[in-house]
Amino acid sequence: HVLTSKDGQLWSQKPVPTRAMLNRVIALADGRLFAVGHDGVILLSPDRGEHWTLQHQAISDQRPNTLYDIAFVTPLRGYAIGAFGLMLATEDGGKTWLPVESPLTLSGLHLNAIANLGEGGLIVSGERGLLAVSRDGGTTWKLSAPAYAGSYFGILPTSANTALVYGQRGRLYEIKDISRLQAGDPASFDPLIMPSPDDAQALKLGFRRILSPVEASLFGATRLADGRVTLVGADAAVLLVDPLYQSATALKHAGSATYSRVFSKGNQLMVVGMNGITRLTLPESAQ
Repeated sequence: HVLTSKDGQLWSQKPVPTRAMLNRVIALADGRLFAVGHDGVILLSPDRGEHWTLQHQAISDQRPNTLYDIAFVTPLRGYAIGAFGLMLATEDGGKTWLPVESPLTLSGLHLNAIANLGEGGLIVSGERGLLAVSRDGGTTWKLSAPAYAGSYFGILPTSANTALVYGQRGRLYEIKDISRLQAGDPASFDPLIMPSPDDAQALKLGFRRILSPVEASLFGATRLADGRVTLVGADAAVLLVDPLYQSATALKHAGSATYSRVFSKGNQLMVVGMNGITRLTLPESAQ
């Protein structure tokens, strides 16, 4: 299902050439939209969501071809990532996609999120505390030593060299200097045997923990106009993080479903989740 709206209130469904579940949609500066999902599906809309064409599909009984996220580092070069280290790359603006092998993909870990850092940089997060950074447009990757034994479900870049990473059980970290993250091998980090590093150990690895008031997993985030960050997740969790990323508070509201994505529109949040699209009013201090 693909829904579009020009005002955030009236929504219309658009026809798409697949019945596969879609997990993520991104917008490029030139107006193109890309969506990725199960069965290796990659969809392209050249006109901001009005019409969609199938760019890639790979159905296999041998290995799940689920794609979780997609990002472009230039208008022509992009990457789609997914389950069990799956990564596809395009060099022609999304017309053709080919599998990529690197230390990142050979880990076999789920790659849950990818984001453009700008200046040719990309960052990927996944299970077992996986975090990987590329400074050359995805040609080479540096794997970071894990600061957490669980999964990261999302990344929010705050500059070309800083980011917030978040995920399972409400874990939320600030990375103040991505270039100084210590190298490591997340594939060898077994969360069933080794506990997560404590906050002091994580800080030495380059991750500063922001304590969350909830233990619900976090799936989506966005920056507000005043510099704050909003995160959403399971059990209708909605968190507000102050502009200095020192503390997180829970936004109280009536809700119970899982939220997966969020963006702001004026003094309201548009939250997408299992119950569809929800509008939440921000408290005055966060408007």
